Amino acid sequence: MLTNVAYAIPTHHFYEPKHRKLSECEELITRLRKDSKQRLAVGIHEANHYLTAKKLGLQPRYGGSAIEHICETDQWVCTFGQTQVPIEEYQKLTIEQTAEFLVAGSVAERVILGFAPDETSQSDYEALIFSGRGKPSDLIWLWKKTLEAQRRLIHAGARYESEIFGIDRSVRASPIQ
Repeated sequence: MLTNVAYAIPTHHFYEPKHRKLSECEELITRLRKDSKQRLAVGIHEANHYLTAKKLGLQPRYGGSAIEHICETDQWVCTFGQTQVPIEEYQKLTIEQTAEFLVAGSVAERVILGFAPDETSQSDYEALIFSGRGKPSDLIWLWKKTLEAQRRLIHAGARYESEIFGIDRSVRASPIQ
């Protein structure tokens, strides 16, 4: 078992031989912890979820890495970081607020790091699409609409910066890989 990882799995998965998916999740978390860029990306991602939750009137808290086995569907979930909010508060959000909260992590990565890998927001995306709060096609459209609104805001900020402060030609774009 890894330190500082929340395990939500039946105990028999810990017995030797360890379940293959459990081993894969632990290896993934171990790899992530060794990569400072990945740790930074997770921190930025979760920080914007946290700030957005506060803006929406929620009482968030940070959670670390977790490995969960969902017995009903036999799915394994491996998270590197979490922003947790009380379920009662989360359920009171409108679907638009829910989308804003879930898109926030990806937006922060794009603004600060210059890119946002799909896999870092996959569980956020799935949380909206499979929330049962509308038809999946409508929820996909809402996700894209919310993401596009955030992108427009980012571009407007960049235009403001270049008009007011000019373009700094000494700095070249080089996304963190």
